[in-house]
Amino acid sequence: MRANPNPTTQAAASADLRARTAAPGEHSDETPAALGIGVWLRQIRVHQWSKNLLLAVPLVTAHELSNWPKVEQALIAILVFSLVASAVYLVNDVLDLAADRAHPTKSRRPLAAGRITVRGACLAAAALTLTGLGASGLLLPTRFTAMLVGYIGLAMAYSLGLKRQAIVDVVMLAAFYAYRVLIGAAAVSIECSPWLLAFSLFFFLSLALLKRFAELQLVAKRGGNSAPRRAYTVDDAPLLMTFGVAASLVAALVIVLYLQSDQVVVLYDRPEWLWLACPLVLAWSMRVWLKASRGQMHDDPVVFALRDKGSYFLAAAVAALLLMST
Repeated sequence: MRANPNPTTQAAASADLRARTAAPGEHSDETPAALGIGVWLRQIRVHQWSKNLLLAVPLVTAHELSNWPKVEQALIAILVFSLVASAVYLVNDVLDLAADRAHPTKSRRPLAAGRITVRGACLAAAALTLTGLGASGLLLPTRFTAMLVGYIGLAMAYSLGLKRQAIVDVVMLAAFYAYRVLIGAAAVSIECSPWLLAFSLFFFLSLALLKRFAELQLVAKRGGNSAPRRAYTVDDAPLLMTFGVAASLVAALVIVLYLQSDQVVVLYDRPEWLWLACPLVLAWSMRVWLKASRGQMHDDPVVFALRDKGSYFLAAAVAALLLMST
């Protein structure tokens, strides 16, 4: 005799089948609460907020860490900028949805995997932007808020087209890092050092090129020729590596030139300790490029740095040198 199927089991199986056969992002009955805060934190790329610590660099290099009101302003600025940056990431992911679904790692992002809908992502982006701009207008200098609006405009221009322009895209990525330093100075009403700005541009240009190089390596491993929505082919990888290594060397040269300038003795009592920062920065840069050439680099250098013990050692060593030279 054939047993009657369990209605509960049938319903569960039917729901599972619908979930597995639905197109990614086509629909989702999950509320934000059901999805869990972890899914949203992953989608807005909270791990990328570590980049926004660059806003505090002008405060550190100006030796204003003992000035609590400025420290408070810097912390608020970091949080506000992080909210707006996450909104930009959401918009970028919506625009790149098709390409991300075909990517070996980006396809695991909640939006690309269909765990968050496009509508939900857009609403979250709007909420984050309004919250960030509102808090900036109430708590931070007008110059900071104006620069924050400028950042949104530049980021949208990048997402809508500039990211598909060869060389322009990596220059823009480097500029976004340097912009964080500039806007951080605006948050605490400190003039940004041109030396710091020059170092930031070349150092982060190297990392931007590293990102594109690592992406091309992934494409090559999969037998492809170019990444979606990118202007490079696998044949460009050696040239990108050349550009990237050269940019890292120029960044180290900027440190050397700064240490021979008259400005260094104004801020540091024992600047000779800072000379040790040059080989440390060079060693880290050469190490990451060596790893990249061996196919051991994550396609996002920020993720690599957060997981890499050597990167933490570099940060601790440079911090120690700054203390010893003060």
